[in-house]
Amino acid sequence: MEVQLFDFDFTIYSGDSSLDFYLYCLRRKPQIIRFLPEQAWHWAGYMLGVEGRTKGRSGQYSFLRGIDDVDRSVAGFWHKNWHKVRFPTIDKPPTKARVIISASPEFLLASIAKRLQAHQIIATRIDKRSGQLISKDCYGVEKVARFRAEVGDVKVREAYSDSLSDLPMLQLADKAYIVKHHKVLPLKQYLSLSPLRRLLI
Repeated sequence: MEVQLFDFDFTIYSGDSSLDFYLYCLRRKPQIIRFLPEQAWHWAGYMLGVEGRTKGRSGQYSFLRGIDDVDRSVAGFWHKNWHKVRFPTIDKPPTKARVIISASPEFLLASIAKRLQAHQIIATRIDKRSGQLISKDCYGVEKVARFRAEVGDVKVREAYSDSLSDLPMLQLADKAYIVKHHKVLPLKQYLSLSPLRRLLI
């Protein structure tokens, strides 16, 4: 089997799906604003290096404790936001297996796996009742570890991401690409650009 690897946020999805899901829930249930101090506390702890990324992100999802039916909210979110999904490759059925690897919550992405024509979705496992992470945050080198553990030692033909934080994942592929505002650049070309040119893409 040969696979294509895709990051999700800002690569397939135009934006940050976790943030958009939170805002979607907040508009429909403003009471979850009560979790904001807890969210801000853990985010500050992460930014200051006091908390690790996994614990910091658990705080980010504390608002889930105020959502009665998370699955229903997820379905409503995708009904409203599916127009923001766009693969960076040509729009036709994939000739290789698509594997999507994301730091976003597994419960948020798993529900659209079929619509994404994804062979597999690997994402951060989060308890949708408590907001607590039940896996390591699927970010950076953890994406490679999860891919090898769950898919195996298969050939990666192409990989796509918007960020160099995914360099470990991109380096698995024969052909690696950076996606910026729906523009797809070969990784080598992107790395040759100055920091200013990268910002202007």
